[in-house]
Amino acid sequence: MSTNTGILLALGSSLLWTFSPIFFSKAGQKIGPFAVNVYRLVIASILLWIIFGVIHIVKCCGSAIPSLETHLWLFLSAFVGLIAGDYLYLKSLVNIGPRRTTQIQTITPIVSMCAAWTLFNEAIGLKSLLGIVLIVTGLIIVVIAENNLKKSNGAEPGKFSFKGYFICILGIIGHGSGAALTRKAFLVDQTMDFSYAAAIRISSAAIIMLILSFISGKNLQRKDTSIFSRDTFKPLLLGTIAGPVTGMLFYISALKNAPAGIVSALSSLSPIIIIPVAILFYKLKVNMIVFTGTAVAVAGVLLISIYK
Repeated sequence: MSTNTGILLALGSSLLWTFSPIFFSKAGQKIGPFAVNVYRLVIASILLWIIFGVIHIVKCCGSAIPSLETHLWLFLSAFVGLIAGDYLYLKSLVNIGPRRTTQIQTITPIVSMCAAWTLFNEAIGLKSLLGIVLIVTGLIIVVIAENNLKKSNGAEPGKFSFKGYFICILGIIGHGSGAALTRKAFLVDQTMDFSYAAAIRISSAAIIMLILSFISGKNLQRKDTSIFSRDTFKPLLLGTIAGPVTGMLFYISALKNAPAGIVSALSSLSPIIIIPVAILFYKLKVNMIVFTGTAVAVAGVLLISIYK
């Protein structure tokens, strides 16, 4: 493979991470964000263990089992990122829609850097701080523009609300902290196989979510909608395959073939890609102020990702 292949894979991961929230939003409207989170984690864990098994059969070799400390960091990252973070993320998909949720997610690098600084003293450079300023500025523009819209925009799901944005930001804090905790696990054991780490992390989250649903008595099946109905299971499966499984595998494969800064930048383009997708799917009427704010935020992401 070549650098060009890595670039294409990075763009593919960004595209997949654009479509996955659209699918999860549709499934969440049918069975709710809690059920979507449980089912997608179970499905993703099964698929990742299959992928892990296939990879090691093809390689004809096994991997050393990581230490207890490494598993602890993976468990904590699963709880913070995949349980708390993903639940709030899926809830925001239902409340404010996939486009707004994806746009607000541009602050994830800020949370990740702050968490990394807290956990293992990673310094934040001047250019990264400038990137943070651009991201925050862009998001302020987006939120103000959305607040000034007087009517619904096409068939786009969700609607503007400060509560929805607040829920989304809490979810992003969970995502960013979870990513930093996962990185900490790799720093403890740099030889750990990524497919094993991904499978362990998602399986841990799936088991915890199943236990929580049992303890709380939360019903994962609504009386009026079956999980196996076409309108529910199809978007749930497609969203899981696109996001937690294939999108992540594309991202990791891209890192093997292209510089990390380029890959990080290209895989962070979902807030821009989501706009033409929303035009196509929801007949979105383009608001240039929202587009400009999103572009400014993504410019901040590019600055953070490329220039360390």
